[in-house]
Amino acid sequence: MTYHTYQKAITTQSTKSVPVKATPPCGFNFATGIASFLFLFWTSISFAIDNQGYCQTALEGPGLPKSSSKWIDIQCRDAMALSFDEHRKVPNWVQHSISIDSITGKANRKHIGFKRDIFLKNSPAPTDYTRSGYDRGHLAPAADFKSNQDHMSQSFWMSNIAPQVGHGFNRNIWRLLEEYLRQRVRQKNAQATIITGTLFDQDQPLKIIGEAKIAVPNYFYKIYLNPEKQVALAFLMANKSHSLVKAPQTLARFKDFQVSIDQLEELTGLDFFCNLPDDLEKRLEANIHQEKDDDIVGP
Repeated sequence: MTYHTYQKAITTQSTKSVPVKATPPCGFNFATGIASFLFLFWTSISFAIDNQGYCQTALEGPGLPKSSSKWIDIQCRDAMALSFDEHRKVPNWVQHSISIDSITGKANRKHIGFKRDIFLKNSPAPTDYTRSGYDRGHLAPAADFKSNQDHMSQSFWMSNIAPQVGHGFNRNIWRLLEEYLRQRVRQKNAQATIITGTLFDQDQPLKIIGEAKIAVPNYFYKIYLNPEKQVALAFLMANKSHSLVKAPQTLARFKDFQVSIDQLEELTGLDFFCNLPDDLEKRLEANIHQEKDDDIVGP
């Protein structure tokens, strides 16, 4: 399916969620006097763990997604930031960072269970997915946090989970995309920011699962930014079973799912990476990145 097909189908995130706090200013500088004080006061109310947690890192880097048309309640965790749709009970988006250090370590998911996020007003329960026909799909994948057991555990909180088709999607093409991006980090020695989000089709009936009435997204998107190498990748995938893809993976393998960040901004109503210099942001977000010598091979 082409971007234009998606463009016709997709609506922006629900506006029925109660807005709580606005997106912080994109070019915020924590060292500045009164602005810093006001922001720290705001974060003491809104940010759930370790004060600013990951949000401070993001704001001092490429920034967090922002919207000029609506308020966004941003939740901060130790290793990720997210916006959660209280109406649909799924994340709007989750942002985290990835590096060789973060994907290397002894953290293990073997004994981690899915848990409610106690910092949300109405967190879904893991049992809402039981016998629903959908996987509990991570937006920020657990394998991106192998350096820290607590960070990996937080990736199993329901604020980072949305219903995903299992066979042919979560257990195949989506998982392989995640593996490809990790392998890219390894081979390019990269430090990258990743944003993963949900999208809904306004022309399709809304599928609901569980007692919590969790909405099933029609699409998922993923954005990869490495500002040092000036590389940005964006992907948009329908939440359905796709033809099985076998490793090894290259960027060319995912070309049918590539879109520009500008296209995703149009679909979501969000502004991504607004801390980047304007000329760099404009160039990276307008183009669909291609590589002549795509030597990134997934495991």
